[in-house]
Amino acid sequence: MSSSIPPAHIKQRIASLRRLLTEDLHAANLDKLVQGCSALLGDVPQSLPLYVLKSIFKDFSECLDSGPVTLPNFNELTLQISTAADKVLAAMENGEPSMEHLKSFVELSLRNIALFRLS
Repeated sequence: MSSSIPPAHIKQRIASLRRLLTEDLHAANLDKLVQGCSALLGDVPQSLPLYVLKSIFKDFSECLDSGPVTLPNFNELTLQISTAADKVLAAMENGEPSMEHLKSFVELSLRNIALFRLS
C-alpha cells in the first residue's frame, strides 16, 4: 500500500490534532480529537487510521465521563495512549504507512481503557 504526502491544509489539520495530544487527555480534549478525526475522514485517502483513532478517543472519553478514575498511574497510561496516537498521526502527516503504528495504538489503548474501566 503506497502513501503520499498529504496537501498542506491536511497536514495542518493533522498537526493540530497532534498538538491536542500534547495536552492532558481529559474529556473535552478527547471530544476535540473525536471531532477533528471525524472532520478529516472524508479528506484523506486512507481513512481507516482516523476512524480507529476517533473510535478509541470516543471510548476513552466515555470511560472518563462515567466516573472518576482512581488508577495511581493514570497519567502514565494516558501518556502512553497520546504517544501511540501521535505516532499514527505523524506517519499520516508525513505520508508514511501508519498501519504498524495503528496496530500498536489499538492494542495499547484497548488494554489501558480496560484498566480505566476496572478502576
